[in-house]
Amino acid sequence: MGKVRIRTPSRIHLGFYNIRYKNVMFGSIGLTVNRPFYDITFERCDEIEVMSSDSSKSREICKITEKVLDAIGLPGGLRMRIRSYIDRHIGLGSTTQLLMAIISAVDRLYGIKVDPWTLFKNIGRRNVSGVGVAGFLKGGFIVDSGWRDKRPPQVIMRHPFPRDWRIILIVPKRERGFSEDVEERYLMPKNPSPDLRRELLEHAFLGIIPGVVNKDFKMFTYHLEMLDRALGKYYEDIQGGRYLSRHAQDIVSILKDLGGRGIGQSSWGPTIYSFFESKKRAIEAYKALKKKFNKLGLSVDVIMCKGQNIGAIIWSEL
Repeated sequence: MGKVRIRTPSRIHLGFYNIRYKNVMFGSIGLTVNRPFYDITFERCDEIEVMSSDSSKSREICKITEKVLDAIGLPGGLRMRIRSYIDRHIGLGSTTQLLMAIISAVDRLYGIKVDPWTLFKNIGRRNVSGVGVAGFLKGGFIVDSGWRDKRPPQVIMRHPFPRDWRIILIVPKRERGFSEDVEERYLMPKNPSPDLRRELLEHAFLGIIPGVVNKDFKMFTYHLEMLDRALGKYYEDIQGGRYLSRHAQDIVSILKDLGGRGIGQSSWGPTIYSFFESKKRAIEAYKALKKKFNKLGLSVDVIMCKGQNIGAIIWSEL
């Protein structure tokens, strides 16, 4: 095989249904979406070469690739042409998607299969949720088991996300969420109260999940917003409030005024997501949001996307 081209999804981390219970932590709910995405062509090379229109991102991706190939013990290198990328530390799982793309390229170009969880451990990536890995492999709406006695999370549910629903992501340009090393310190949780534990489970298993399965938009978005509110309160001392971004409250208010529902923060942010029941409503809101943010002088990216019910798209190039 000469070259392999990989287009990854992103993932929205919708929250935890279990923060900590006995020896199990971080049971997660997530959604695979089609934008933003990595679009990378890989080919065999003696060294590591990264080509893109952004030199700083090329250097960043090169460092990650070096760490991965060193951990694998690959005898050669990779040449990578980056056509599109997911910004790091915005809450959309960019590092996991990049790592999974590199693993897949090594498999197809060198015939070396790598277990992702072993790799994550060897390069110091702990407490990765199962939803990003499963999103790369199969896509869809995903619920994982959480970490049990340091054993990686397993997928306990995967379901197609309703095709008519749309998502708008608002990403503040000058803010970033926590890096992996900072996240590691903050993630180790204090024991949640029994009331919070029950509340998270009720919203997840009696609202969010049935809402997706039954295509009940109101049920899904109401309980998703309640889950996000409960988690925001739990982590408010770390984040400095319900959301990480200082612009989040303004963004949330504008989204609500334009019909957004199920509004919340993906992972540690700063990305704020909002759901719309139809493509038509999402397009109307998207246009209005662009005008509103320009008028207010808020520097944000506005991204309209949809659930991706397949994993990464991988094809060969001559």
